[in-house]
Amino acid sequence: MADIKYNVETAKGKNMIGNKLLEIRKKRHITQVEFSRMLGRYGVSVQPAAVGKWESGTTTPTAYQIIAIALALNIPDIITEFTGMACPPDLELNEQGLKKLDEYRDLLIASGKYEPHIICNYMTVYICCNRCKKDV
Repeated sequence: MADIKYNVETAKGKNMIGNKLLEIRKKRHITQVEFSRMLGRYGVSVQPAAVGKWESGTTTPTAYQIIAIALALNIPDIITEFTGMACPPDLELNEQGLKKLDEYRDLLIASGKYEPHIICNYMTVYICCNRCKKDV
């Protein structure tokens, strides 16, 4: 197993989630009011002040709120985005695994039961496959 360099207490101390959220929001010229409305579309009811508390590190979003944040901001790889780290090497796939992943993705899309961006996000987050970030 690979050395895991992530530490929750260190991440909290550095306010990694809040700082990254602020950075992304500002870069996209989204106000806290607009962002709270965007989250509302995903069933997250928060006041703009709550967004400010997340950004300052006073509080942190729940796991469910993090998922809504990633969807609202179109962040396909929340691990890399919020930690600055790539997935651990033991989660990376070899060429044969990547080929099988591509084949499986294509079968899911061809079935008409799954939307490509949902498949892509799932594979990116849980399998850490950079190849599934491409447009499908």
